[in-house]
Amino acid sequence: MFFPSQRASISSSQTALLSSMLRISGTLLNGGLARALVEVRPDLGGHIRHGAQAPSLETWERVSPPTTLAGLIRELQRQFPNMAIRATGGVRTVRRQAELMAERRLSNRAQFLRVYRQAQHISEMDAWVVQHPRATQSQIADAFEQIIHQARKRGATVSNHLDDRARDISIPHGNFHQQAEVQRALQSWGAHVILEGDATGGPHWHVDYAPPIGRRP
Repeated sequence: MFFPSQRASISSSQTALLSSMLRISGTLLNGGLARALVEVRPDLGGHIRHGAQAPSLETWERVSPPTTLAGLIRELQRQFPNMAIRATGGVRTVRRQAELMAERRLSNRAQFLRVYRQAQHISEMDAWVVQHPRATQSQIADAFEQIIHQARKRGATVSNHLDDRARDISIPHGNFHQQAEVQRALQSWGAHVILEGDATGGPHWHVDYAPPIGRRP
């Protein structure tokens, strides 16, 4: 006979299986994701403790896409007030863009080639650095600046920061699932998010955003 006060012991293999099932399971509750109210405690010999609840997730309100990038940031801050979201990078001059790209290319070539979309100007930048191994960062920035000007004349998009269609934001405070909610909110408004946790200039999210034509001021 089983009494409520007794613990239900399970094997280590059952513990692992149940833990895995609980991690991937969930139910929709009040617009957020609530996990089952059961916690497996391997440190207690594989016993089950009832009544445990995972932290609730941020919920967000579906609204019309903001009309500006500044409005997008304000809407994020309004809907996720506890995640300390702030803009860390905005519109840039060609020179500043060239300096940042030169810094990244010198610091981490693999990251440079991964973050920036493969295009003629990226190949030209990479080739220039390879061909000038003794160039200083300032000289590389000079070369990159000219390459950017030439690319823009061809109609290429080097960075949306140059056209005031991108912002860098601080990585939202919170766990993985809470941050995923912020990404979903951004995507619902038509924004594109690039997670740059290993950026040479500091971890951040890059957000590309062009308000729908009917929503532009």
